[in-house]
This record gives sequence, structure tokens and C-alpha cells, in this order.
Amino acid sequence: DSFSNASEINLNALPFNNTVNMSEATTEGGEQQYCSFSYQTVWYKLTPTTGMWLKASTLGSSFFGSSLNVWRDNGSGLSGLSSVVCVNYDDPAIVLAQAGTTYYLQQSAPCCFVPGNGSLNVEQIPPPVPVVSFYFYPNDPSFFDTVQFQDNSYDPAQVGIQSRAWNFGDGSATQGDTSSGCCPAHRYGADGNYTVHLTVKTFDGRTADASQVLIVKTHDVAITKFKVP
Repeated sequence: DSFSNASEINLNALPFNNTVNMSEATTEGGEQQYCSFSYQTVWYKLTPTTGMWLKASTLGSSFFGSSLNVWRDNGSGLSGLSSVVCVNYDDPAIVLAQAGTTYYLQQSAPCCFVPGNGSLNVEQIPPPVPVVSFYFYPNDPSFFDTVQFQDNSYDPAQVGIQSRAWNFGDGSATQGDTSSGCCPAHRYGADGNYTVHLTVKTFDGRTADASQVLIVKTHDVAITKFKVP
């Protein structure tokens, strides 16, 4: 229940699964709550000897709405922790745990004073790849239109997207340009089917990509009437 008595997670025996009765759990002075508020928290800690990707979740808790905060120990006690990630409603927290660094996992029951059991699950996972997706409009452009692209990619590890490389499929000069950012605009010079390719890179060097076929089709235009003075 207390920070100073946090349960040690043995990283040599993963996956880790533990369930505790949180009915009488409390908070203590100086305890931070980053993305949720609760009167009931329990603490775990781990210190990897080598860098590893970890996924932690509260799936299996008897109450709905449990949250999980992952903190980095800066050596100054409870009030000096640095937030790494905070998740709610049984969503997983994905963390690149650095060798020799101590991390504290703070599980919170929903506010306020809820009886029941809280479960914590921790496992080692391969490096997660970014989820790449994008859309464009108009959806049926002609060569008269400037097509606007929008990147919807995200990093499940919450490290963040550093750069985006767009290939518009027509051999244009913007091909492979990482400076075009999330929302480039492009105009095609002729009708055709163009494979648009987006590659994203995270701040820690993980990459992923996705493609879509964009059809440029100019419809027939006719002059039906002249109006003269």
C-alpha cells in the first residue's frame, strides 16, 4: 500500500501477475496522481539490468476504471518521481525500461473508495512498431484539384513520431521528403492511379509504413450555354 514498501517485480520470472484486495488501500502524503484521482493506490517497482520493452496492464481487476501510472525514480523519494506514462480503463502501458533505472508502478482504484481486487500484469514484449495510417481529400480528385493529405499515425509506446516521409507515387520532387510533416498538399498533373506511401520514424528510431492507392480522374466538362451582353 505504501511507496516505501512497494512490491518488487522479478524481471527474470516474467510474465508477472498479481491480484490484491484494494478495499482498505489508501494514499499517502506527497503521492502524485498524474492522469486520474483516487483515494486507493498500491505500489510495485522494478529495476531491469538490461534495456527491455515492457507492457503492463490492470486487466482482470474486479472494478472498472482502474488506472496505472508508471514513474521513473530520480532518487529523491515519492515526491520526486517523473511520469513515464499513465493509462486508464485497463489500457496497457508500454514502456522502454532502461537498464539500471528503477521504475514504480502505481495502480489506482476508481474514485472514490471502491471495494474490490486490483490486478497487475507485466510482460516483456518485442519493440512495438508505430501504427501508420493517413487519409486524403477530396476522395475523388481530378488533376484540377490540390489533394490534402493528413497523417493519423501514432506510437503505441508513446515515445512519439519524429519524422514522416511521403511518396506521392508520381515521381515528384517531394518524394521521400521528411520535412513535409503531417499534412502535405500535392497536385497531380495527369489522371491515373497513384500509390501513395508514408513512412514514419519514432524518436527512438523505430519505423513503419503504409500505402494507399489514390485515383485521379477528371470528369468530362462541356459548355452548355453562353450568356452574352
